[in-house]
Amino acid sequence: MVFDFYALSFTKYWILIWHLSQLLINKSLISQPYLMVKSFLLPFCLLWLHYFTIAQTDSIARPISPEQTQSDNDKIIAWLEELYEPGVTVTDDSLIISAEADRVMKDEVYRSSLYPKVYTWQQVTAFIKAQQLKQAFWFLINLYPVDSTSKSLVIKSVLAYHSLFKMDKAIMSAFNTYIFMDPEIGEIKDGHSEVSHPHIMEKKIQSVNEILYYINKYEEKSKKVETPKN
Repeated sequence: MVFDFYALSFTKYWILIWHLSQLLINKSLISQPYLMVKSFLLPFCLLWLHYFTIAQTDSIARPISPEQTQSDNDKIIAWLEELYEPGVTVTDDSLIISAEADRVMKDEVYRSSLYPKVYTWQQVTAFIKAQQLKQAFWFLINLYPVDSTSKSLVIKSVLAYHSLFKMDKAIMSAFNTYIFMDPEIGEIKDGHSEVSHPHIMEKKIQSVNEILYYINKYEEKSKKVETPKN
């Protein structure tokens, strides 16, 4: 079956915009960190508005051949598969390294962009604009424990994205892909990752577990709302 990504996602996109707009008008976040994050969320909302509006208008104004539609769908499916693909997969007799994890291990310049001394919302914006969501989600994991405001914003952002993607899988994929090359927990020697600070790794695992907890609670609440009462 051929699925039309734009037709499928247009309604979910508006849900995402609504969720993120709540962050912009939440009076409890009026502070210096709020002003910083506002500058991140507003262009983010405008970016998605521009992207989907152009896509919808273009698909109506320009006839698309079945072959082009299938090609576009194949690219979207491949992109989603990469988003959910873990960096390291262990089987009975082998260790499978994803293309993204392999790139991080071999490309020092690219690797340095993923592990800054200070993780910022501005860089999250840059990754999102480049449609590099796995990298953006890795930054969200690292921004989560900074302070209570960051925790709240990360959770709200993740739950907003959960209306579009399987965020439990996406968060686990990002963590699994980037954690083993993280210089905060170890270093790469002879093409292999060595963990020398397991206590820092444990803190990041705790952040991931808390994010997954909120996703699960959100899903449970959503199911209760959707279940009709007898």
